[in-house]
Amino acid sequence: MTKDTTKLNPTESQIVFLITQEKSTSQIATELQINLNEVIDSRQRIYKKLGILNTAGMIRRAFELKILATKGDRCILVQ
Repeated sequence: MTKDTTKLNPTESQIVFLITQEKSTSQIATELQINLNEVIDSRQRIYKKLGILNTAGMIRRAFELKILATKGDRCILVQ
């Protein structure tokens, strides 16, 4: 199932990136200055939009859709 990458808003894209940086849900909320529940809700929306079931699927799909890329040995946010 193919999804449109433009459906991820900037906050959702940033959440995906921060997950690749091994940030916890509370760390993501603090860094983005948003409510903890908003991170949890956004993550569920990301799963639905990308058509995935778990974090591994999220990261795989983000690379497939070019939301994330690698630069050297680092993961970068493309959008």
